[in-house]
Amino acid sequence: MKSSNTILIRTKWSPPRIDPRSLPRERLLELIEAGRERKLTLILGPAGSGKSTLAAQWRQRLIGAGLDVAWFNLGADDETLWAAYLVASLGAAGLAVGDDIIGLSERTDQRSLEVLLSLLVNALYEHPRSIYLFLEDLHFLPAQPALAMIQRLIDLAPDNFHLVITTRQRPALNLLAIGIKGQLTQIDFADLRLTAEEQFSLLELNGLENLSGEQQQRLYELTDGWAAGLQIGVLSLRHSGNFEQSLRACGGMVMAIDESGLDAYLDDCISRVLSAGQIAAMVQVSTCRRFNRELCVALTGSPENAGVLDILLEQNLFLLPIDLEGRLQWFRFHQMFSGYLQRRRNELPVVEVIRVNHAASQWFADHGLYVEAIRHAQAAQDLEGSVQLLARAARSLIGDAHFAQLLQLADELPREAWSKQIDLLLAVAWAELTCNRMERFELTLASIESHPEVSRPKIDTELQLLRAMYLLRRDDTTGVLALLEPLMAQPPSQRHFHLLMLYTLGGVALLKAGRTVFVRDLVYSTRGLLRRAQGPRARPFFDALCGLSFFVQGDMNQARRDLEGVLVQVTRNESLAQDVAIFIKSTLALTCYHLNSLEAAEDYVEGCFGVAEVLGTSDCILYTYLAQSHLQCAAGRLEAAHATLDRLGEIAESIGLDRLQAWRFAEQIRIACHQHDLARARELFRRLRALAMPYLDKRGCAWAEIPLASAMAHTALALAEGDYRCAVEVGESWALVCQEWGQLQPATVLRIRVAIARTALHEPQEAQRHMSTALRNACEYGMFRVFLDEGTAGLRLLQSLSVDALTALERDYIQHCLMHGANSQSLSSGTGEGGRAPSPGSDILSPRELEVVEHLARGLSTKSIAKALDLSPGTIKWHLKNIFGKLGAFSREDAVSKARQVGLLN
Repeated sequence: MKSSNTILIRTKWSPPRIDPRSLPRERLLELIEAGRERKLTLILGPAGSGKSTLAAQWRQRLIGAGLDVAWFNLGADDETLWAAYLVASLGAAGLAVGDDIIGLSERTDQRSLEVLLSLLVNALYEHPRSIYLFLEDLHFLPAQPALAMIQRLIDLAPDNFHLVITTRQRPALNLLAIGIKGQLTQIDFADLRLTAEEQFSLLELNGLENLSGEQQQRLYELTDGWAAGLQIGVLSLRHSGNFEQSLRACGGMVMAIDESGLDAYLDDCISRVLSAGQIAAMVQVSTCRRFNRELCVALTGSPENAGVLDILLEQNLFLLPIDLEGRLQWFRFHQMFSGYLQRRRNELPVVEVIRVNHAASQWFADHGLYVEAIRHAQAAQDLEGSVQLLARAARSLIGDAHFAQLLQLADELPREAWSKQIDLLLAVAWAELTCNRMERFELTLASIESHPEVSRPKIDTELQLLRAMYLLRRDDTTGVLALLEPLMAQPPSQRHFHLLMLYTLGGVALLKAGRTVFVRDLVYSTRGLLRRAQGPRARPFFDALCGLSFFVQGDMNQARRDLEGVLVQVTRNESLAQDVAIFIKSTLALTCYHLNSLEAAEDYVEGCFGVAEVLGTSDCILYTYLAQSHLQCAAGRLEAAHATLDRLGEIAESIGLDRLQAWRFAEQIRIACHQHDLARARELFRRLRALAMPYLDKRGCAWAEIPLASAMAHTALALAEGDYRCAVEVGESWALVCQEWGQLQPATVLRIRVAIARTALHEPQEAQRHMSTALRNACEYGMFRVFLDEGTAGLRLLQSLSVDALTALERDYIQHCLMHGANSQSLSSGTGEGGRAPSPGSDILSPRELEVVEHLARGLSTKSIAKALDLSPGTIKWHLKNIFGKLGAFSREDAVSKARQVGLLN
């Protein structure tokens, strides 16, 4: 997982401690305990009605019962980071939240939240115990996206997940539907009101049990069972000793709703405990949402004022201790008392408000708590200070891969205020690139280029690296190498980060140039340099370059071995960002497919599908969707593969990358040819040729893949149309090009197609020559799908070979392919879709299949469904294939949609 999120305030997922003098709410705890297994417990009441105390007491009981409990204390400033805090609180409670979940939680767009919800639900399904999430003060979160996700979480989460909400207002959730299902326990103000017996217990805890029955009744009538009102009354009684005087001070007001009367009464009561100076100090301290003794001294300027916290603790007055963070004990005021102090703070002179906020900002900054430091600098109207603080925090944020959160902080400040801070501009530029904010990045890049410090070597180096990454995002790897090869010849020494980015970006561009062996040598030769510069830390993207080079080269055996080794490193090391893991999984998905390890490929696809679209690079997206479509074809679900590739085309169009679109068309043409749907194939090829025209002269770069994709499609279509001479001409010329680039996998496919065409042309010697080279490469490098994916024609080539002329390894390879071809629903087997989707509902789902579909509707992964139904993941995959076939579905979502259409799901 990512290292500690420096932008989140850890105490926000720490519950308040329970004072020993707090009244145990046994009556309410029994009521809540009776509904412990329900999905939602709602505690609804005004400020000071005992919601937080009741929730904290129940939390202790749940923990005592061995259950996992998460706590998130919401505030008015959580509208942008609520999802990140929710995930952090669940992670602190023991839920396995990977960095894909963390990364998605830091983004606010709808697609990210949809994927986040699915991953959270699956994580909850795989959690071994019941887990309770307490959302304290939900009224601070009125945003519809947040409430919509909470509603969906209630609807979709497994039975081991339970949500507890405290709020002053009825939340915009579908409480009626939840209640009808018997999944709601609701505690409202009528329940929260203290009974006469509970009032007596509280008086007894505070040494006031000697009040007469009449006095107790009068006090009860005055407070109306309002917990905070009684607490204030107890305070007054303890310090005045005069019951009648205390009641007269109340003036018969209804304290629960009369804010001005409450303030007057609090003034009277607090003044009995604290001096005017001490009250003024607490008004200053209330500037901070959380505080500790050191901060109290910094804000008030007097060490003596730290003792006021001890007085409030001793008197059990509105001060809530929060769990320790490091060596500091943090506190916060009760919401009702905080409101009272805020109203007094609003009466302070502006100059005093600025002074206190400036002191708070300084203290938080000195302790590395930059989010709060920036917030208080803004409250102090110190725009320059806010910018300086953001500049100090920016590098650590991008170092911990919190790109989206850096941009959120930057968005809160006027752009013109920080556009002159060169280091901040550089950090923001990296974040904008990573989050795909290209228009914003171009503005930031222009600001960097016009900055007076741009000529400094350190700045110039980083600018070149930024430009290189931007070009890489646009697939211009030729431009990347033009920028970086001079730097690689004379590596920079200013920053360790520069070295790592130089070799990583340069390595990726070199792979696109076909210089696979050179990239491996580069990694071997520079590992020592990076280790000396950065220490023995892991560098997963750089370390993955060797495995990627084997993949590009077509050596699937070594690619899998290397990449799985790096993936283990990533998953074991909590400080490494998960976006690297997603990219490695997508590459492994395609690698395992080529190795014919289809179950492993399915597992890797499941681990990155959906997430890749939000967090992945262009290659990550491409490999994920290609692997998915290949697997669908191997299962005989050809229309499902077309739909998957259509989605790849939509993504390619949205991000403006023709390379992804080209491979989409090429794969769809191959499938259409196997379906004998030549009209479809010809139209797709017409579009592909038009797309490829501007790139025909490209070689040794990412754009060179576009004419290659066109050539691959051309050979497939030529074979399907019986134009064997064309297949030979195109296939032979491009096989040589691929061989020159060191890309053996497409070269091998092209040689197989040439061999098929030469055989049809009755040219056996030429066919044998290409066939022998293809078999040797496929056998040596683990390309087990190259013959299978050519269907019957590919298998016939293998059957035509003389066994006596083959090595033992080649004979084993052929036997594997022929056995698999005979047993599988391959493209040429005539089974499966046959180019047509079955009519929906043509076969009724079995009871078990219907159970699987119901779990699909909840967004569960294969592993989560397997756990819920006590079956193996392999069995679930078998059921899914049957479901897709019966419903004519091309994806999980489509299966759910079609099941609803035919009335199998509500």
